[in-house]
Amino acid sequence: MELDTCSQKVKERALAPKFIGSEHECDDYLKKKDHFLCHFHFPNSNGEITVYGQLTTEGQSQVIGEAKFFTNVQGAPLAFLDAMIELAHKRDSHSLPLLRLKEIEAYLRSRNSEPSFPNDGIQLLRYYELIHALKSSISKKVGYSIQGSPDNDKKSPSIEEYRPHSTLLFNREKMGEFVLLETELKVEIVSDVLTAHVRPLLQRDGGDVECIHVMENLVVLIFHGSCGTCGMSLTTTMDFIKKVLRTELFDTNLDIITDS
Repeated sequence: MELDTCSQKVKERALAPKFIGSEHECDDYLKKKDHFLCHFHFPNSNGEITVYGQLTTEGQSQVIGEAKFFTNVQGAPLAFLDAMIELAHKRDSHSLPLLRLKEIEAYLRSRNSEPSFPNDGIQLLRYYELIHALKSSISKKVGYSIQGSPDNDKKSPSIEEYRPHSTLLFNREKMGEFVLLETELKVEIVSDVLTAHVRPLLQRDGGDVECIHVMENLVVLIFHGSCGTCGMSLTTTMDFIKKVLRTELFDTNLDIITDS
C-alpha cells in the first residue's frame, strides 16, 4: 500500500509513530508489576510485532495503562498499528475486541469525507489480527470470574458434530483450485459452506457468522449476535471453522481471520 494513497495523518504517523518503543525498554517493563507482553507474527507476511506495557486498575477491571511496541513493519501498516495501540489504551480484555478496524480507519482520517486508506483498509486486515493476540495476552494476566456469566451454558461447536463432504458444495475437479476462482464466487462458496456446516451450530446459542471478504487465500469472517462477545468465537469456534473450510475447500493453506 503506497503512502501517497493514504491520508495526511497516516503519512505523518508512518514517519513518526507515537508509541514506538525498543527491546531494551521492553526488558525494563517486564520487571514491573502487572506488565504484559504480546509477540505476534502477521499472517501471510514476514511482519512481526512485540507489544508490551503495564496494566492499571480501573474499578473492577484491569485495563491497558501504558503500551508501546516495536516491529519490522513500515509504511501505512505501521501507522495503522500505531493508532491501534493508542486506541487500545484504557481497554480491558473484554472491550479490546470491540475496537474495530473501521474505528481505527476513521481515527486516521484527515477529513471526515475522505478515507484514510484505499479500499476501506481491507489490505490491513492481517494487521488487525493483532487485536485478538493482544486480548489473549492480557487475559492471561487477569483472572476474570465467570461465575454467573451467560456464556457458561453456551456450547462451542465440536469437531464430532462435523460430517466432512456430507454435502458437495465445491467440486474441485470441475471448478479448479479454490484460490484461483473469482472473488465473488469465492465469497459465495464460503458462505454456502458456513451455512451448511457452521451457522446452524452457532445459531442454537444466538450467534452467527458471515464471510465478508476473500482475497487470494485470505478469508475474512465476522461474527454476529452472542458470538461477537463470546471468547469462544476467537478460540475454539475459530479452530472449528478453519477445519471445516480447509476441508470443504480442499486447501490447507487457507488463512482464515475475523474482523469481529
